[in-house]
Amino acid sequence: MTDLWKVLNYEILMCFGVQTLQRSNIQSSDEVLFGITTNAVTEVMLLHLRVLTEVFLSAGRPDDIKIENLIPTWRRENSALLDDLENAQNGIWINFSPMQQQKEGTASCGRP
Repeated sequence: MTDLWKVLNYEILMCFGVQTLQRSNIQSSDEVLFGITTNAVTEVMLLHLRVLTEVFLSAGRPDDIKIENLIPTWRRENSALLDDLENAQNGIWINFSPMQQQKEGTASCGRP
């Protein structure tokens, strides 16, 4: 069985690593390449952030890493924080869904 702490550590490192990459000055004279690169970095950040968030959420698939597998008492001791996380996550999915962005005319590709 994979060491769950190693997997969690990988996700944390990738999340912070990609955040550093986002803050770097990505440049390209090709407008399309710039847009693709910027969007790819954002998508990778969101992917790793979602995996980290799902560690704490109660829903998920049977093979997901869950906080109670790492720290058995954490969920019980942090129920208010988990409620806030679940509410925030539900709001993100509503506000950033592609359908919502199309409806509001905020969907974009490339430079803001």
